[in-house]
Amino acid sequence: KQLFVSFKLKGDLLKINIEDDGIGFDEQKVKKGNGLDNMYKRAKDIKGNLTINSSKNKGCQVLLTVKITP
Repeated sequence: KQLFVSFKLKGDLLKINIEDDGIGFDEQKVKKGNGLDNMYKRAKDIKGNLTINSSKNKGCQVLLTVKITP
């Protein structure tokens, strides 16, 4: 199994992409706990956008986009 991490900065926009080629999950069926909800809340707290794409047996991608200010 592999994990890929990339950071891209374009102007004042930072994109952090984390993805793997693991077993993935169905976000609608996954047991609700603090993990995913906290990730979305923390992204919102920093005025960022969090996208999670995952499907069973096809891995998972987590993309955080946030504006960087001095």
